[in-house]
Amino acid sequence: MGQYVSAHGDVISHVNISSVRVADGGLYQCTAHNTAGQAHHSARLNVYGPPTIRHVGQLTAVAGQTLSVTCPVGGYPIDKITWQKDGMQLPATHHQRVHVNGTLTIAAVTRAGDEGSYSCTALDKQGRSDHQTLHIQVKVPPRLAHIYFVGENSAGLRTQATCLVLGGDTPITLTWSKDGTQLEQTSNVVITHVNEFTSLLAIEKTSGEDSGNYSCTASNSAMSTTVSAQLTVSVPPEWVQEPEDASVALGAALELPCSAKAFPRPSVSWRQQTPSGGWGGISQKYGDQDKQEAPYAVTTGDDSQRPYSGTEYRSPYESGGRSVLTIVRATRKHEGRYLCQASNNVGNELAKLVTITVLEPPWFPEGGQVTVEVEAGVAATLECRARGDAPLTVVWSYRGDAIAPSDKYKVQSVREELEEVSLLTVNAASSDDSGSYQCRASNVHGVNTYTVTLSVQDVPSPPTEVSLMEIGSRYVSLNWSTTASITGTLTNYIVTYTSDSNVAGEVRVAMPPARVDGLVPATGYLLRVAAENRVGRSEPSADVRVVTLEEPPEGPPLNLKVAGRTSTSISLRWDPPQRNLSHGVILGYHLGFRENGFINGADVRPYNFTIVVLPGPSQSYQELSIMATPGLSLPPAAPEIDPTNLLSSNTMTLAPTVVGSVVEVTLAGLRPYTRYALVLRAFNSKGAGPSSAAVTTRTLEDRPSAPPQQVSCEPASSSGVVVNWLPPPEHLANGVIITYRLTYSPTSDPLTAISDGSFDAGLHAFSGSTRDSLSPVSRGTPTSGLQSGIAAGMVVVVVEGLSTKLSNLRPYTRYSVVVTAATVVGESNASQPVFCTTMEDRPSSPSSVKAVVAGPASVMASWRTPQHRNGRITHYSVWVAAHTGAGRGRDSARLIVTPTQKVKAGVWSVGGPLTVAWKQDVTLACRTVGDPPVRRAWSYEDSSLPEDSRLSLATDGGVRLLDAQRSNSGRYTCTATNTHGSDSVTYHLSVIMPPSPPLLHVTETTASSVRLQWTVADDGGAPVHGATLYYRSAGGETLEMNMSTNSHTVTGLKCGSLYHFFSTVRNIIGSSESSEVVEARTKGRAPEPPPQFQFITSNSTQATLYLTQWENGGCDITHFLVQYRKLHSAHWTTVSSEVVVARTFGVSGLQP
Repeated sequence: MGQYVSAHGDVISHVNISSVRVADGGLYQCTAHNTAGQAHHSARLNVYGPPTIRHVGQLTAVAGQTLSVTCPVGGYPIDKITWQKDGMQLPATHHQRVHVNGTLTIAAVTRAGDEGSYSCTALDKQGRSDHQTLHIQVKVPPRLAHIYFVGENSAGLRTQATCLVLGGDTPITLTWSKDGTQLEQTSNVVITHVNEFTSLLAIEKTSGEDSGNYSCTASNSAMSTTVSAQLTVSVPPEWVQEPEDASVALGAALELPCSAKAFPRPSVSWRQQTPSGGWGGISQKYGDQDKQEAPYAVTTGDDSQRPYSGTEYRSPYESGGRSVLTIVRATRKHEGRYLCQASNNVGNELAKLVTITVLEPPWFPEGGQVTVEVEAGVAATLECRARGDAPLTVVWSYRGDAIAPSDKYKVQSVREELEEVSLLTVNAASSDDSGSYQCRASNVHGVNTYTVTLSVQDVPSPPTEVSLMEIGSRYVSLNWSTTASITGTLTNYIVTYTSDSNVAGEVRVAMPPARVDGLVPATGYLLRVAAENRVGRSEPSADVRVVTLEEPPEGPPLNLKVAGRTSTSISLRWDPPQRNLSHGVILGYHLGFRENGFINGADVRPYNFTIVVLPGPSQSYQELSIMATPGLSLPPAAPEIDPTNLLSSNTMTLAPTVVGSVVEVTLAGLRPYTRYALVLRAFNSKGAGPSSAAVTTRTLEDRPSAPPQQVSCEPASSSGVVVNWLPPPEHLANGVIITYRLTYSPTSDPLTAISDGSFDAGLHAFSGSTRDSLSPVSRGTPTSGLQSGIAAGMVVVVVEGLSTKLSNLRPYTRYSVVVTAATVVGESNASQPVFCTTMEDRPSSPSSVKAVVAGPASVMASWRTPQHRNGRITHYSVWVAAHTGAGRGRDSARLIVTPTQKVKAGVWSVGGPLTVAWKQDVTLACRTVGDPPVRRAWSYEDSSLPEDSRLSLATDGGVRLLDAQRSNSGRYTCTATNTHGSDSVTYHLSVIMPPSPPLLHVTETTASSVRLQWTVADDGGAPVHGATLYYRSAGGETLEMNMSTNSHTVTGLKCGSLYHFFSTVRNIIGSSESSEVVEARTKGRAPEPPPQFQFITSNSTQATLYLTQWENGGCDITHFLVQYRKLHSAHWTTVSSEVVVARTFGVSGLQP
């Protein structure tokens, strides 16, 4: 077991049981004790196991009380607990009870019925049980007879009480106590134990201290029994506060207490001796009958109700009587003899005779103070009437000094019947004589003073210590000191004020402070205060200079004029608000702008605001542009606004050009050819004023920001197409579109007729190719964003409408078309290219017609596809003519061949030029006739075919080339031979591949552009018809643009910056590898600061920076970062990080 005190002051006790056994189960109880009592908490511990009852032994019970016995059973679960006494099942009587938890309760225990042996038995549901036997012994407590005191209860007599034991187990002990404290035997208190059952208490001579509660206690082994009796002793009166002779000053108050103690409580009263020598009672009504004479007040009561001076008693008999004689205001009639009596009918009463004497110190029947008023220059007489016991002396003083007779002062004294009269005359009184004069009267009984205040009425002296309490925009509050030099009764104070523009007024008040209303904000005033009484007005106080606080302006800026300056800027000029409506120093303006359009045809778009900050007094004229910042909504006027706090992080603080009172500024960053509505409002340190009336203007035109939309192209004939488009979006047109420019060029060339080597036709079967793909070697559409198409063959057409027809085109040819829009300022970027193909036309005649004898009755004929197919070949007519959907072409050349019995070796495959795309497969046919059968032999450039795994002989005698490469280009010949002769066919194979990487060169640089030129060492066998340039700045994003010629200028670059460039070129096959990266740096360097004497000037609170003194290093300076710090401080304070280029910039608010 253990316990501890927690952080919150709780005592925590615990019991730990190691190796728990079944016998440890049972009911545990924790008991907490302190001086106030005790508390219990019980909890049961259940330990699984069979019933187990711990040994108890013998218990003791007290007769007449209730006994509870708990069966100390362990084990769990327990089904039932039973009790038996001397073999009999309990309960057997109505005062016995066995509870569910196994507790046995016996009410009103008796020795005869309840003492004996008891057995407790516990059982579980498995039939297991355990029992224990205990013995209960019953003890009988003592029983006492009532006690009482015999004899008289008056103080000084003897009394006695007897304590008798009527029953109870022995041994028994008897003790006496009084008021809870055990009595000890003394000479006056005798305790006699007659035997074990009887004890006597005797008090030989009683007194008040013997009163109390007496108890006799009998104790045995069972318990203790107590009986009690109250002893009360009657006591005659004794003085607690005995009255004594007293004296009181005339008109003063006197309290004379008289109190006594006794039991029962005594009655205390006062009597006054009459003029005849008898004694009369004092009634409180006496005072009510003659309050002016000197009323009495007699208060009576016990000590617990009204405290009194003297010894305080705490014994029961000491309840005292008390009577206080009070003279509220003493007069001569109160002098005499008074008797205080105390009695409770026990013994003799108490009485005390006292004498009260009334003394008359100096006093003044007219009170203690009076005021005398005279005008300046006349004599003032001050009167003092004093009463009191003689001899009585009267003396005058002023400001603490006694007054002696002189030319200025005259003192006269006159003795009348009851009083002494003293007159003080002040000759030729002036304001300096104003003040309090003291008349001091004294005799042997005391001193009294009577004050006469002399007020000499003169014009008041000026108020002093005039100070400002509060300053507002339209009011000020003043306070001042009303000094002692101001005499007479003031009627009011007058506050006069005069503005800087000579507007005057006054305010009258009875007392300071004063509030002057109706002033004008941000205006200087002179204020004076004068005092006024019935004599006149004083001189004014010293001037107080004040400037009222500012208010937000009440008037808008005037004469706002706007005009478009460029396509993205508007110039504005205006005059400030009227001076009397500015209400302070105009620090700047809130310039609001919005596009003059409508939202949903109803609500007007909200204004976006930017800030125009006026230059400080030391700044020169400067011309700056304010970048428009959409979304900056300025708050309404607020107190103490710092205009720099109104700026968002992306808004620049700018200074305009100020000429006289006219403010000029340029608003930039606008959309071209857009009508804007603009408003303006001025602000000072207190906030912004009302907005001006809105004015509108339009920015100038610019080249369109977007190309025409929805460009489409449809074929109209074999030599023409129709192109349609829509204008650029209205908000991107940037002006009036006056013309459109169409640029077109064919995207196919002769390579589109690349052969697969199988262009043969027989007499009865034609195997000529009818492939009509415009671009069999094309690798996708041209690069997105290509604006000028193929440099060779590019044609430009200028039109005004939204549609045009392109004529004189090649039949069945694919064209790329782009469209641009133009305003008077310039041309937009080109639209994305669209592609369309002209309609078919009649083909040209086949070429290279060839005929060979195939046998006695047959001839094998073959030919090449027409050079200008002009459509998809549908069939041929022999001799031979070709047909398209448009009709029949011209006949071929006529050949005459005579069949013979001998069939000479012949090759009827048609050779000639053959072009294939890089990495394509191609078959060179060698179809023969002859009898006897022919032998075929292939050669390359008059030599044997090279050994190449991609080159093989086909089963039909042709040559199959896989994954054609540039090295496979050349002359291939197939020769057929038999006994009758020989024949051959020759192919001139060209393999077309992407161009080689271009060689890129930088030819020229400026501050904002780089000019580059490129060349291609190998065009891959096909003309190069486009190039793409890629570039980026150091750490920047890579940009790309298409180039239509072999030189290009990249503009809009940053000054003095390093750029990286590379490019690719393309032909009909595809794009080349990237060129080597070349580097170029635009001209320019970082700005260079000027010498300090050229850059900065300063005064005590401001520094002026001459920004134009900086060398730009060949690059335009975009903005300045302005910071400052104290000389020996490491901390820099940022004024602005976006100061635009201007002549000067002022930094104000510096410490001298």
